[in-house]
Order: sequence, then C-alpha cells, then structure tokens
Amino acid sequence: MLALLLLAIVAGGYDFWYSYEEINEFQDDNLKSMSALLEQTIDIETSGANPLCKNRMHFETDEDDGSITVDVIL
Repeated sequence: MLALLLLAIVAGGYDFWYSYEEINEFQDDNLKSMSALLEQTIDIETSGANPLCKNRMHFETDEDDGSITVDVIL
C-alpha cells in the first residue's frame, strides 16, 4: 500500500511539472505571436520620435470576451 501511495505521489508530481512546463511554453508562443502581429501592424520606428508618445491599438476579436486594446509606449 505504501509503495502505491509513493508511486501516486511521484506520478502526480511529474504530471504537475510536465503540465507546468507545457503551459509556460504555450504562453511564450502566444506572446511571441502577439508581438510579431503587433510588429507587422504598426511601424514602431516612425510612429513618433517622442519617447513619451503613447499609441493605442484596438483589435476586434471573434471571441465572446470582446476585443483587445494595446497601448504602445515608445
């Protein structure tokens, strides 16, 4: 009985660690995709020479949550 409990704890720990690594990789890929999309959408170098200039980009989405608003601070 003790061996089965130990095996379950080890398997649960490994499953948690594996899932944690996978979700971190998934989030990193999503952030890279969003930054690539923003880089293609706006021209950061010509959008303003003022370092305090703030651009607001608004993206409509098909999801139920609504839309995404991104503030680009140069």
